[in-house]
Amino acid sequence: MTTFSVYGTATRSLPPERAQLRLHVTFEGRDRGSVLSRTIQVHRQVTEQARRHQESGAATWWGADRVQASAFKEYRKDSDTTITKFRSVASVTVRFQDFDALSAWVTEIGAVEGVSVAGISWELTQATRRAAEKATRQDAVRDAVVRASDFAAALGLAEPRLEAVYEPGLRPHASGGAAPQAFASRAGAPASQAPDLKAGDVDVTAEVSADFVSD
Repeated sequence: MTTFSVYGTATRSLPPERAQLRLHVTFEGRDRGSVLSRTIQVHRQVTEQARRHQESGAATWWGADRVQASAFKEYRKDSDTTITKFRSVASVTVRFQDFDALSAWVTEIGAVEGVSVAGISWELTQATRRAAEKATRQDAVRDAVVRASDFAAALGLAEPRLEAVYEPGLRPHASGGAAPQAFASRAGAPASQAPDLKAGDVDVTAEVSADFVSD
């Protein structure tokens, strides 16, 4: 009797249904009160627009952090002396389902002083994601069956029989692995770069390992 231990993997790529936009409101200056006042004013402007996007149906959700302020030292130019400055920061997150409205707002809000786009992540709805998870898990098991059959055929053995299936990290006496289900968006940009408004597919990936035996 011969035992086969194989991996099975699967990926499904789906168009995004939601886009989560992350905005930062940041101001710096010598006067703490002035810095805070400007941040609060712009933060209120951004959150009011976010609320209107949800009310119109363009967005499904929005949230905002409180304005926070901190002091920091900055060296004077061509000098060893420092000055105390203040920085205030707040963030706003909006989840859009209308991508045209998202694009228009990014252009508009990005022109407001103190506002920067921290990033955009492309997502699926919960219902779509759960259906994709189920399908990719099944595909991963089928892939493992095909791999085991290929090995058995190459060795001139009978069709293998399944003994056990494991998700990553659950195989006994094996080191921990990655999460059993993974998601990745092909679009988005870090805060230091301009946001990518071209919606890439969302990849849903599953992986299993399985044991088969064949005579």
